[in-house]
Amino acid sequence: MLRFIYAALCLVSFTLIASSQPYDRIITGDYVRQHFKLQKGEVIKFEEFKKKTYPTATVVWGVPDKQDEARIKAGVAPSGSKLMVVFTDIRTEKEYDRVPSTYKDGVEVSGIGRKAVWSEKWKQLSVLLTPKLIVHIHLDHQGTTDLKEALIAVAKDIQKSVR
Repeated sequence: MLRFIYAALCLVSFTLIASSQPYDRIITGDYVRQHFKLQKGEVIKFEEFKKKTYPTATVVWGVPDKQDEARIKAGVAPSGSKLMVVFTDIRTEKEYDRVPSTYKDGVEVSGIGRKAVWSEKWKQLSVLLTPKLIVHIHLDHQGTTDLKEALIAVAKDIQKSVR
């Protein structure tokens, strides 16, 4: 009996691992290099994927600064342009309904995902990509002329990468 329970637990664990989405490979330093124009002297200063409250990808780029290393050691991203994506797995699509209410300046966006809302104040786009995945995409980059369109492009790239 104990062997059966152990085998069942292993099977459940394997199934959960096999079905989990590899979010850590979507937004990386390579992604930023391919999709954003780094100016002369700029480098990828910080690249991190970790589970905070939710799995979060953060990439910071810019001209290296003396304070970069100290900020990273202190657990803070260095200064520079920043792309951050939070992958929020949800149980039901209805959970998305809370998202628009968090933005006082929220504007619905069509043409991406199942539903989306844009906040100019927060420089963020939140998108229900699948019935069980919301992504919150934040970009702070001086070189972007149309921030909303840049975030929509990132969301479309992410959508291609998720199930």
